[in-house]
Amino acid sequence: MEPWVIIEIIIAIFGSSSIAGIVIQNKIQKLRSIEEKLREERRKVYAEVLLPFIEIFANPSNTVRAMERVSSLEFRQASFDLILVGSDEVVKAYGNLMQYIYKHPNDNNNNKEDKSSSTSEIMSLWATLLLEIRKSLGNKSTNLKEEDMLRHLIKDIERIDFK
Repeated sequence: MEPWVIIEIIIAIFGSSSIAGIVIQNKIQKLRSIEEKLREERRKVYAEVLLPFIEIFANPSNTVRAMERVSSLEFRQASFDLILVGSDEVVKAYGNLMQYIYKHPNDNNNNKEDKSSSTSEIMSLWATLLLEIRKSLGNKSTNLKEEDMLRHLIKDIERIDFK
């Protein structure tokens, strides 16, 4: 075999592997770009859906206004968008929180024990949603727990029973 044939074969092998490398690298960059766009879309949708709940934390007497927001067309659209772009875990956590709200619309009863249980339940659902959103936005291996997600908001957090 001629030496130039061997050199051509070696060049062809290295050339094809570098072309394959470029193609693979290009696909990886496209996937990263798509993931980043999805993460940004998720962040925007999550913020819209969380707004009424944040309003309640900012001013608990604003519950009526927050519930009006939840009933609005804009919120329903954001909620629908969440179902389309949210991670499976976020969609489930959001659904669990909303089911609780639908089934317990008037948790303003006078029974102190029932009210405490209701508060713990909704706080636990809220914390689970926040934690799942955190994971969905790139912190998949977080070591935080549900109570850590609310520790900055609640003075007596140890009274809440997180399941």
